[in-house]
Amino acid sequence: MSFDRKACDTYMDFTKISIKRPVAIIMVMLIIVILGIVSVSKMEMALIPDVDMPIAMVMTTYEDAGPEEVESLVTEKIESAVANVEDVESITSTSSEGSSMVMVEFSYGTNLDTAVTNLRDKLSMVEAMLPDDCDSPNIMKMDMNSMPVVTAVVASDSMDEYELKTFVEDNIEPRLERQSGVASVDVMGGAEKEIKIEIDPEILEGLGLSMTSIGQILSQENSNQAGGSVDYGDKSLTISTKLQMESIDDIKNTPIQISEGTVLKLEDIATITECEKETESISRYNGERCISVSVTKSSDGNTVSVVNDVRDEINAISNDYPDITMEIVSESASSIENSINNVLSNIFSGAILSIIVLFVFLKNVGLTGVIAVSMPISIIGTFVLLYFSGTTLNMISLGGLSVGVGMLVDNSVVVLENIYRYRTTLGYGKIKGTYRAGKEVRASIVASTLTTIVVFVPFVFVSGMMIEMMKDLAYAIIFALTMSLVTSMTVVPMFAGNYVNNIHRNHAPKQLNFINKLLDLFDKFIKKLDSIYGTFLKWAVWHKNLLTKVKTFSQVF
Repeated sequence: MSFDRKACDTYMDFTKISIKRPVAIIMVMLIIVILGIVSVSKMEMALIPDVDMPIAMVMTTYEDAGPEEVESLVTEKIESAVANVEDVESITSTSSEGSSMVMVEFSYGTNLDTAVTNLRDKLSMVEAMLPDDCDSPNIMKMDMNSMPVVTAVVASDSMDEYELKTFVEDNIEPRLERQSGVASVDVMGGAEKEIKIEIDPEILEGLGLSMTSIGQILSQENSNQAGGSVDYGDKSLTISTKLQMESIDDIKNTPIQISEGTVLKLEDIATITECEKETESISRYNGERCISVSVTKSSDGNTVSVVNDVRDEINAISNDYPDITMEIVSESASSIENSINNVLSNIFSGAILSIIVLFVFLKNVGLTGVIAVSMPISIIGTFVLLYFSGTTLNMISLGGLSVGVGMLVDNSVVVLENIYRYRTTLGYGKIKGTYRAGKEVRASIVASTLTTIVVFVPFVFVSGMMIEMMKDLAYAIIFALTMSLVTSMTVVPMFAGNYVNNIHRNHAPKQLNFINKLLDLFDKFIKKLDSIYGTFLKWAVWHKNLLTKVKTFSQVF
């Protein structure tokens, strides 16, 4: 294959290099494909991009108080303190029976941890002004990751509710908390036991004691204390006193010293029993009582990875403890994976449909094959750029990529059409025609691509919660168009100039003659449409004054 060096040596550009070095371009394509496969396999999946919400909530409980009392005695004082915190954008409060909620929204970009610390300092100054029966204000950060990503149920036929909950807290909860990306594990349902101590107030009064003093004694006796150290030869021994209670008998034998110096046991003056604690939460699955386990991921954890790790650990737990049944009832990974896979499927389906439409117009397998190769290269290259930019696979970024798929072929089609014109109408050879055609439209496709890209560039620099979510969309479209431009100036000329010999219409074999008939009908339709358009255009040129009047009339209404 000869190469017209005289036509190309004057300009040292990408188009010339791609035509002269097809093997190098193919190697670059393979590198992009390999990087793309690795990038897609390592990219994290998420339903939506991670967005920091600069919102904090101040919750305060004031039992047995009406909404008006809560508002005047609690909410207004908290609002006045919150108003002095820096970077506060808005304050919204709700006062209801027994509780006060104040929602504080900070300016976007504010460090929420610092803001919460400042908020806590301001609230500590007004805490003394709150009613005595009012609890201390509780500050909570609004976090999109606070919802559980996995909820599982645990049941057993060999254990009662108390034993099962104790087993879950001692054996299952620690194993799940050790998984990467897990922030917390909450156990709900089941039964708990408590020690009930009942004392007759008259007996306490006769002994000169009070409930407060009994509580202090129990607190002191139920603690381990350090006893210092003792030198023993060349060794130093640490001494500690173990006083922590381990059974109900330890509580019964707690010494109580009365004013005369007499020491009594707690069971001498009180009735001590072990009973079931009042139930505060009940978990049911398929109508049966069970223990529910909710797993929440950390802010930097990936939902899909966390769910997969927790699922594997639950399977391991089920194998280690055959006496129990542990089953996942809800998790967030499946919906994310299904959504991402559906969007990916739609992207590639759209690419295939685009190739079919191009074949209907070009009617040439070779030219259509150039587009069929350049489009996947552009898509895969876009995934590489998205991975190195830190973008996750989410509905927003893939939505941007699906929008960009339609634009991926625009530049390549422009280059191919000009190559077709040079090699047919103008009569240039394969190499020379391809190079001149690519060089002629290069400035046009660069300008048209940059015109679209600059529309999305401001998304990268503007701050705001909604704008932050749309950044992934902007990145996807910018990267897709950039790869489309690079592909149209390198891959398309390389294939067209070195491997596409025939650029005229291809005819299907006799067995598929219906394809030829369909293409003939399409040609007739396009020619008829072209004829109608030409007639209308000629009429419009000669009746421009009439069209101006029609335009003016339409603007009035």
